[in-house]
Amino acid sequence: MTETRTCTTCMKAFPLTPEFFYKDASKSGGFTSECKSCKKARSRENSKKHYALAKAVKEATKRRSPAEAFVAFGDVAAKPKPQNRGGRRVNHMARLGKAIAQEAKRLQHEQELAAQPLKACLVCQEEKPLGLFNKDPRTADGRSNVCKACKAEQRKAKVEGREGPKAIKPV
Repeated sequence: MTETRTCTTCMKAFPLTPEFFYKDASKSGGFTSECKSCKKARSRENSKKHYALAKAVKEATKRRSPAEAFVAFGDVAAKPKPQNRGGRRVNHMARLGKAIAQEAKRLQHEQELAAQPLKACLVCQEEKPLGLFNKDPRTADGRSNVCKACKAEQRKAKVEGREGPKAIKPV
């Protein structure tokens, strides 16, 4: 009597032979736990997903700048895998060019800032995203009460020996 194995996907029992299961020495019994028909179906499905994603990225990059494509799709669109050419690895960011990479970072930073809640600076009284305030564990929201621009102006004034902008105390 031949040994049988139940496929982990379709839950059907098949004889444990190369006719029904792929060989895999690392698995118990020397065969995979998924039958050939289920593994082929999963492989076809993954191929279709990958093809659809690649097609969507290609279409989107036609309508966008490379920097916007990098921000939108990250690894898939703008970062090809490093390749070994002539004994040296090719840096994927070098392909984008320094200017495009910087523009992508700027766009990504702007998107992150837009998603953040606003906070009013005590010096300039402007409402700005939380990302424009330094971290401060002593405050309730974990951010400083003075924005980075005003804080830089205060530091600059202190170095020059003059009086910088003062924070307005809330009443």
